[in-house]
Amino acid sequence: MGPMEILSVIAPCIAGPVTQADLSTVNDPLLMPQRSEWSCSCRKANGCSSLSRMLMRPSILLSLVLLSQVLRTECRPANTDEAMAPQWAHPEKMEKKLHAFPASGTVKFRCQASGNPNPTLKWYKNGREFKRDHRIRGFKVHVWTIIMESVVPSDKGNYTCVVENQYGSINHTYQLDVMAMAPQWAHPEKMGKKLHAVPASKTVKFRCQASGNPNPTVKWYKNGREFKRDHRIRGFKVRDHVWTIIMESVVPSDKGNYTCVVENQYGSINHTYQLDVMEHCPHRPILQAGLPANCTAVVGSVVEFECKVFSDPQPQIQWLKHIEVNGSRVGSDGLPYVRVLKTAGLNTTDKEMEILQLRNVSFDDAGEYTCLAGNSIGFSHQSAWLTVFEVPSDKGNYTCVVENQYGSINHTHQLDVVAMAPQWAYPEKMETKLHAVPANKTVKFRCQASGNPNPTLKWYKNGREFKRDHRIGGFKVRDHVWTIIMESVVPSDKGNYTCVVENQYGSINHTYQLDVIERSPHRPILQAGLPANRTAVVGSDMEFECKVFSVPQPHIQWLKHIEVNGRRVGSDGLPYVRVLKTAGLNTTDKEMEILQLRNVSFDDAGEYTCLAGNSIGFSHHSAWLTVVEGCRTKS
Repeated sequence: MGPMEILSVIAPCIAGPVTQADLSTVNDPLLMPQRSEWSCSCRKANGCSSLSRMLMRPSILLSLVLLSQVLRTECRPANTDEAMAPQWAHPEKMEKKLHAFPASGTVKFRCQASGNPNPTLKWYKNGREFKRDHRIRGFKVHVWTIIMESVVPSDKGNYTCVVENQYGSINHTYQLDVMAMAPQWAHPEKMGKKLHAVPASKTVKFRCQASGNPNPTVKWYKNGREFKRDHRIRGFKVRDHVWTIIMESVVPSDKGNYTCVVENQYGSINHTYQLDVMEHCPHRPILQAGLPANCTAVVGSVVEFECKVFSDPQPQIQWLKHIEVNGSRVGSDGLPYVRVLKTAGLNTTDKEMEILQLRNVSFDDAGEYTCLAGNSIGFSHQSAWLTVFEVPSDKGNYTCVVENQYGSINHTHQLDVVAMAPQWAYPEKMETKLHAVPANKTVKFRCQASGNPNPTLKWYKNGREFKRDHRIGGFKVRDHVWTIIMESVVPSDKGNYTCVVENQYGSINHTYQLDVIERSPHRPILQAGLPANRTAVVGSDMEFECKVFSVPQPHIQWLKHIEVNGRRVGSDGLPYVRVLKTAGLNTTDKEMEILQLRNVSFDDAGEYTCLAGNSIGFSHHSAWLTVVEGCRTKS
């Protein structure tokens, strides 16, 4: 600062007391008086000529510099309420920007700040001002904090708080990620046992523990119908915290298939247990269907057959091998010739007797094996076949030698025999094991496989070979497409259908479970989890799907929820909707199960509903579409 600048600073003090006119020339807002008196500690000088001479001295210049600093301090408003632009109160608590929350959780973002005058707070989502009606459940703002309850995936995004007053503005952005998860089994390895045979009066517990986000719900069904407490004389208990249904003192009428359906808005899974109740009245042993199972083995290997026996009273178990006597497999009494391979001793347990092990098998071991179980009431038995093969012996080099008295030529061919045990052609298409269909429908089960040589296919129902005369309407087998076809199914067709595919190098099998739903009138049934929430990029195409099961014929509509005068619901409590798609004269149910949106925009975001009705009533499922902007690239 030069001498003339210093003089300009202290001139008002030299000239005399500061007047109101002098104050009007001050531009610094921080120096504006607020109902206070301004004063100066300097005295009026006799004239400026002596001051000009004094400024020529260095010591006087130094004094004036010091005096200017004092004046700056003393010439301030007496009021201590200074103006202040906004600033964060606890910036160290705002360092975490990415926040991942589980779906259905509560989210709180805080932007505490100070300033004078007190600053205002506004919230923005993805750059647009965030208002309560932008979110289905709205939100709360309390003490510099925004609170969103029960978050869903559509709440994902960047949330920016803007804090400002007339002296400045600051902002901070939080990134929210909502983690959603469809249900999945917690311990699938503990659910492998599907058939449970228990004595009458015992307690039965079936467990379907699962995880998901948000927490899924569990419902129980018996033989395809929702299972309610009044459907059973003694009722039942459901322990939701351990995902378990408990039935005490079971009776024969409790026999059946028990299915747990676990679902949340992001998916659905199910599992079926089969319950067989054995009455305490004496009966012959019960053998588990499908055991023992056919087996194929290589010469020199080890083979095991298994047989599960349920019996009260205590059973006696034997393993038999069918043999030929004088070229015949059956005696004059019609009973087969057999050789006893294994029988229980004094210290042999039933568990040990349920396994027959053959070591170092040879071609002589091939044939039919039977598990025979008996008690004081009678006998039961089931059989299986063992096929034995060796690695193809025709492999090798084959040489032809052609010669006469004038010479000899030869040529060698190398032969490799590719043997292949059966394997499924499309295992992913065989994952649905439980098939529930209405009565009178046509059912097709397919077990397409490959192998070398071509394997054969046999069908079994509930463990017994399935023949056409076992069913009133018979059935068809399309060998070239590996399919069994049953037309006009009835409740007696319920059961487990097993295909066994085998050649001399191996055997595989697969079981489908069929449940036939009688045609009692009911409102449409919509498949759980459909339609599903979707996220789409602006300008893309997307589809919602809705699966409808109904007798009689359903009528399907697709609706979009809208707002009217800022409200989503009318005075009657029903939502405002716009019909997007309805069936025409030539529209099929298959076409109506799909809603397609092309070139989506932000206006397409929102809630969509699949509404299905028939003469009995209506059913509906809804899903949300979230629309996001695609990535921008620099040209």
